[in-house]
Amino acid sequence: MNSESQKPRPLVWVLRLVIAVATAFVVFAVWQDLKTFPRTEDAEVRANVVGVAPQLGGSITRIHVTDNQAVKRGDLLFELDARPYEASAAQAKAHLELIGLDVKAFRDEIAAAEATLRERRAKADYADSHYQRLQPLLAGNFTSPDRVQRAQTDAESARALVREAEAAVERARNKLG
Repeated sequence: MNSESQKPRPLVWVLRLVIAVATAFVVFAVWQDLKTFPRTEDAEVRANVVGVAPQLGGSITRIHVTDNQAVKRGDLLFELDARPYEASAAQAKAHLELIGLDVKAFRDEIAAAEATLRERRAKADYADSHYQRLQPLLAGNFTSPDRVQRAQTDAESARALVREAEAAVERARNKLG
């Protein structure tokens, strides 16, 4: 054997260097893969599972996430069908308008009851004055006892109507409550 044949050629050195670098690269790639995706035959998997329980019911119209996607607080996950909520809001708005009309009707009722009370007080004041004017005339026989008694009855009736009107005003105010 010749001493030149025992000397490795430069091509062999390059080939050995390429094999060493490739081996190092493969070892590094396998190590990174095992580090990222560990494997074992004797493994137990535990995962934190978060159940999603809706606070509002409804049909989902659009989903903004995919399976196993990482999400942060505040991320939009899905959209619900807005039509039932819009219908409920419209119904509530209509109900509110009806209540507003009821309140206006109660205020109008109070105003009418107060006007009736003012009218009845004026009539009662007149009936009381008329009775007070007729009573002294009875002593001098300038009027009949029947006219005096009718004036007294009218005055008492007018006072009763005033009390009734006061109660009507109070009832109307209580309705508005």
